[in-house]
Amino acid sequence: MIRIAICDDDVEICEHIKELLVTKYAEEVSITVYNSAEEVKSDYAKKERNIADILLMDIDLHGVNGIDVAAAIQEQFSEVKVIFITGHIEYCTEIFRADPNNFLMKPIETEALYGAIERARDQILEEIKDCFVVTCKGSVFKVKTRDIFYLESEKRTVILHGRGEDWTVYRKLDDVQKELPDYFLRCHQSYLVNMNEIKSLMPLKLKLYNGAEIPISRPKYKEAKECFLRFLGQDIVME
Repeated sequence: MIRIAICDDDVEICEHIKELLVTKYAEEVSITVYNSAEEVKSDYAKKERNIADILLMDIDLHGVNGIDVAAAIQEQFSEVKVIFITGHIEYCTEIFRADPNNFLMKPIETEALYGAIERARDQILEEIKDCFVVTCKGSVFKVKTRDIFYLESEKRTVILHGRGEDWTVYRKLDDVQKELPDYFLRCHQSYLVNMNEIKSLMPLKLKLYNGAEIPISRPKYKEAKECFLRFLGQDIVME
C-alpha cells in the first residue's frame, strides 16, 4: 500500500484530490489530509518517522512556504516523493529548493494527477527492489543496496560498510550474497564489494572511491577481473 499525504489550506481542493485518488486507486493507497503546514510539521515531529511515501504539497499555505516545509521533510526523509501543487506559475522556478518529483497547476487536471502519482509510485516500487533489510540490535533497518560500499565477514557476523553508517548482522556472508544484486562482487572468501564503488582493480587488491582497499584472493582474481570488466561493458582480454 502506498501512503499519500495531501497538504493544502483549501479544504475543498483536498477533498477533490482525495476523491480522485480513491476513485482511481481504491484500497491500493492510504490517504491523510492536512490543512496547514503546522499540522504536517507537528505530525512528523510527534511520530519521528516518515508519514507518507508521496506528499502532495501546496506551495502557499497561509503565508508559510510549502517548498521550505517539503525541503525540511526531505532533509529528514530523503525517500519522500514530493508533488507540488499551486495556482501560481511563478513558483515553478523556486520548487528546486526541494527535490520535487512533479509539479501540478490548479485547478488540478485528473489525468495530470494520475500521471504524477503513477510516476512517483513506479519510482517507489523500483527503490523497494533495491533495498536490503538489516536486523541489528533488535531494530530493523531498510538499507539501499547502492549505499553499501562493501560487506566484510568477521567470525560469525557480517559487517555492512555503508554510506555514513555501518551495520553488523549475525549471518553468513554466503546467505547475504544471495539477497544482493549481481553488481556485488565476491572477490574474497570474506568480502563482497559493490562494483559501483570500485575506483580501480589492481593485482590482488581493489581500491574504492571512499579510499578503502579490499583484498582479492589469488583463486578469485581472474574471475573477479572478468566480472568487473563485464560490469564496465568492456571486452574481456585476459593477460
